[in-house]
Amino acid sequence: MASAALQKHIEQNAGHFIYAANQKNYAKPMFKKEALSQPFMQLNSDSKISTIILDLDYAHSACSWEDHNLPPPTFVIVNPANQHSQIGYGLSAPVCKTEFARRKPLDYLRAIQWALTKRVRGDFNFVGPLSKNPLSADWHLWEPANCPLYELNLLAEYVELPKILPRREPGIGRNCDLFADLARWSYRAIRDFWDKSFDIWAEAVLLKAEDLNTFPIPLAHGELKGIARSVAKYTWRYTTRSGWIKHQTTCGRLGGLASAEARRSQSDAMQLEVLELIEEGRTLSEIAFKLGVNKSTVYRMSKRPAFGALTSELAMQADCCSI
Repeated sequence: MASAALQKHIEQNAGHFIYAANQKNYAKPMFKKEALSQPFMQLNSDSKISTIILDLDYAHSACSWEDHNLPPPTFVIVNPANQHSQIGYGLSAPVCKTEFARRKPLDYLRAIQWALTKRVRGDFNFVGPLSKNPLSADWHLWEPANCPLYELNLLAEYVELPKILPRREPGIGRNCDLFADLARWSYRAIRDFWDKSFDIWAEAVLLKAEDLNTFPIPLAHGELKGIARSVAKYTWRYTTRSGWIKHQTTCGRLGGLASAEARRSQSDAMQLEVLELIEEGRTLSEIAFKLGVNKSTVYRMSKRPAFGALTSELAMQADCCSI
């Protein structure tokens, strides 16, 4: 039986109208009061992530968190039929995942969940939103540490976060993933619609959203239309022809400045190397051959002001050492 703290965490953070099911592959939306009695339910609402869920599809995995030096989970659910389990880490500060959410916290959460899944050899194909219900009597429930709730920074200390995260492994939210993919597509696709009307553009965005709605439990058409409309309005307003030209011009200018700075740094490094070789007594021809440049390049570097100043300083040091 779940503790009062765990029951409160589940009830407060579940949505009011969520997916639940008596059997895993027959989920349907229902009100929270009814969903709480089902063996399978959507623990995280459509607007926020309150629990990180790890799916372990192998027997006797309930203690895998302890075997891999992870903190005690909020709950562990064990299937008595095959001893497979799901591990849940409740979050003290849920992360927003709507289309208006900030991307960085979501990416941080996704990286932590991916790293935790990797550590316990969990199932990367588990994308939710349905999971085992900790409040259901169909499962064996274990609370190792009286329902602790964690901050993301604390969980991150136990794992090595990936530098590049595979997309949708594991999934954080259908609407957020769809919004990000649709927005990424729209920034380039809108260039073909600048000479057309907004209604034509909005229809094209909706069709693309329907193509991207390939989740195990697809988004409802009403929610899909809302996300598509939001993306269409934003890109139509802010991704204009004049803005695109200005953006490309700015990128080209910044790229040129970065290239010039890189060339200067490379030249300064080569000049210092030339200086060291001359101090070793090498001739200009030997230096040119060693560095793979023309003799005239080495000569020009020997005449640059910075080089002359360094040479004078080294000469002064040599004079002082010879006294």
